[in-house]
Amino acid sequence: MTSRFEPLLDLDIDALEARMKGGSPAPSDLAGVWHGLALGLLPPLEALFGRFAKVFAATDSGLIGWNLRMKQNARYEPLRFCGSEFTYGRFGVDRTPAHHEALAYPGALLLDYGVGSPFDPLSRVRDFIVEVDHDLLLGRMFLALPWRSSLLPTSSYFALARAPR
Repeated sequence: MTSRFEPLLDLDIDALEARMKGGSPAPSDLAGVWHGLALGLLPPLEALFGRFAKVFAATDSGLIGWNLRMKQNARYEPLRFCGSEFTYGRFGVDRTPAHHEALAYPGALLLDYGVGSPFDPLSRVRDFIVEVDHDLLLGRMFLALPWRSSLLPTSSYFALARAPR
């Protein structure tokens, strides 16, 4: 599966940002599982958190999603806890984000982790995602901090590739 991410693996932060700015709107048919790969993490963190999945689901009120913790192996196997898949980080999907940071990424989707519990440690996370190739998305994490009027950019980028059906 890593080969699907090949176009993004060796890019530095500046090149990833350029790909974000030049990306296309994410596809309208996001529903399903997308395998994720963190880009640019330090090796110890990559060994713990490098692989993950995002699940997108259509509801009557729009698209929602959550993260799936994966075993850190090459096969993208969900990590299980008490027999169930380990999920975290519920988010809403906004196709027309109003944040001024969205101007840097025309057509980007916003994954808003603030829609869940305010006590969720990820509730301050906002991810912008764009399509950089067919079924290959690139995202960047921002933080929504209460004392800032704008989102705080992080150096955290990630790639998403549609999982085989």
